[in-house]
Order: sequence, then C-alpha cells, then structure tokens
Amino acid sequence: MENNKNIFDLSNEQIEQIKKVIEYYFSTLETDDTKGLLSYKYYNNDDYKEKYFGAFLDVSLLTSSLIMALVKYFNAELIKETLISKSINDSYEIQEFKLFLINNMAEDKYKPTELNQSQNRKFKTELMDFKLKYVKLFE
Repeated sequence: MENNKNIFDLSNEQIEQIKKVIEYYFSTLETDDTKGLLSYKYYNNDDYKEKYFGAFLDVSLLTSSLIMALVKYFNAELIKETLISKSINDSYEIQEFKLFLINNMAEDKYKPTELNQSQNRKFKTELMDFKLKYVKLFE
C-alpha cells in the first residue's frame, strides 16, 4: 500500500494507526471463526486489505467533512452522496467494518475538539443520517 501513489499519501504512522484500528475491529468480532477468517483474508490478500483501508478512509473523510461543515462554511452533502454511491458494491465484511467505525464515532466518548456541545449533537445526527442511508443501500 505504501507504494500506491494517490492524491492522498499516508505516512507510515498513519498506516500503522489504521492497521491498529482494523486489528481492534477484528478483536471485537463475536466468534473465533469469524475473527480467524477475516484476519486470514486481511493478512493474505492485498485487495482485501485495500478494501479495509478504503473503508477506513471513507469514514474518515465523512467525519472530517461533517466537522468542517459545522465549524466553517462548507457543504458536506456532495461528499456524503459520493460516499453513498461508491459504497453500493461494498461486501458484507466492509459494510460491517464501516458500520463499526460509524458507530464508534457516534458514541458519546468521541467528541471532536473543534465542536461545541450543540455542534457535537448536530455532528452525531448527521452521522446517523448517513448511517441510515448507508444501511438502506443493502436492504
């Protein structure tokens, strides 16, 4: 992944942080069989690994855009709609990972420092609105 040139280059530190989040996600899965299967796919298949990194970056872009829309004049709707439309082909595993990330961002313990209390509530509302649209893609 480090050799893959993109408009967004990740530092080694960022890559390691993303890996830790993905590994943490695997550790939260309910059954050892599921943990083992997903871990095996992740560590032995570069395409699969890229999908997890892409999912993480999608949710990071979403949350950053929502925060920016609340503290500056910025419309996050285009980003939200683009992320929804590109997510239509997400595999079940990637859907679950994105929902895990979104749910963690919506928890009360996550409070972006840039936001006041009112903006934080709006952020969580917007995030849950996105989650609802995302889930409806796969019904």
